[in-house]
Amino acid sequence: MVAQRQPTIVINAVVGEDRRLIIDLPPDTPTGSVTVMVAPTQREAVAEASLTTVNPERERLRAILLAAGKLGTAHYDEVVNYPQDDDWMTAGKLPIGTPSSEETLRELRGDE
Repeated sequence: MVAQRQPTIVINAVVGEDRRLIIDLPPDTPTGSVTVMVAPTQREAVAEASLTTVNPERERLRAILLAAGKLGTAHYDEVVNYPQDDDWMTAGKLPIGTPSSEETLRELRGDE
């Protein structure tokens, strides 16, 4: 007889200011030794999660990859500084007195 692996249970929770976390597990949760992993989420992700459904299989796999150090998080940028309206208007404009592209090419080619 081969022992079957029990499915991972993923529960979204909030850690309070007292840094305590109390969770109630579903009644069909097997008893015995477990591994508990706490992975903080970004604030935007928490707000978005309340609007979308959670795929438990995806979250289980993400937890496994994160625990193994194989989950890429380089695409998460904590602070994004978007350009202001004035920056958009001046983007691509050369400073006053800068020679045009045509003048620069003529100079590089030696055209007179």
